[in-house]
Amino acid sequence: MAQVRTIPAPVLKELSGVSVEQFARLVDEIGQAWETARFERLERPGRQRVQGAGRKHAIPFAARLLMVLMYLRWNISYRALGGLFGVSKDAVLRSMNELLPLLAARGITAPDGTVIADTAALEAQLATLTDAQRAALVDGTFVPVGRPRDWDVQKPLYNHHRGRHTRNFTALTDDEGRLLWVGGTGVGSLHDLTAVATSTAASPLAESKVTVLADKAYRGIAKRLKLAGAFTPKPRRRKDRPAPSEGLAAAEKDFNREIAKQRVKVEHAIRRLKVRRVLHGYRLHARRFDDVVAAVAGLTTMPA
Repeated sequence: MAQVRTIPAPVLKELSGVSVEQFARLVDEIGQAWETARFERLERPGRQRVQGAGRKHAIPFAARLLMVLMYLRWNISYRALGGLFGVSKDAVLRSMNELLPLLAARGITAPDGTVIADTAALEAQLATLTDAQRAALVDGTFVPVGRPRDWDVQKPLYNHHRGRHTRNFTALTDDEGRLLWVGGTGVGSLHDLTAVATSTAASPLAESKVTVLADKAYRGIAKRLKLAGAFTPKPRRRKDRPAPSEGLAAAEKDFNREIAKQRVKVEHAIRRLKVRRVLHGYRLHARRFDDVVAAVAGLTTMPA
């Protein structure tokens, strides 16, 4: 931590995406969780090595945490990060493997300061919206990935709507665009409605009786998830159907315009997530994607 303190506050913010105060809290929180996990690993039954054996970290914990935050913020290669910190790319990988799951497990901080780390906490937040006669906003987004070599892996990742290979995730906010949940991760070919219907948010959305606003990709969400209510844009009328009256057409346009005006706030929440450039081009193993999305969400909603 002593070396990190020499970094000017604006530079630390630019490098990691967190302020000095936030970084100090992360060092304390993640450091304690890391020590606990390390102790459990060293004391596990059947361990062959004696205490103290094995490879040692070349740099202190605060610097390793900064490396992980810099990766999430700027999507820098492991080799480049290792060169900046004077360690090998394998040391960077080791830090990512140890600290990324701990950052992901922190959870999202709700507008009232509650940490949403499980479905019960999410359901409580959504129930509060229901009691206040407010709505929840849902939207999906994509993260580009490289094209895999094998066709069997390549095909599920291909997103026909975007014309590229992607991984997707879903964001859920309140009606003011404040993030409550991220998840519903999947391959690019997974439909947005299926993603949320098979996610951990499906049950809290139904049980809380909250009204949902979403775009046209979520038509049928109320029936699929058994929601109390949902609003999506009115579809365009087919050419072989009778043309609507002028008044009805105008009313439908006004309705769609109002839906768009309300749900744009969830798009702003996704934009805030994508300030961290790891979500501009995902290059890690597929098994890390959930942790990356959860870690970014937790850092984005971290109190100042």
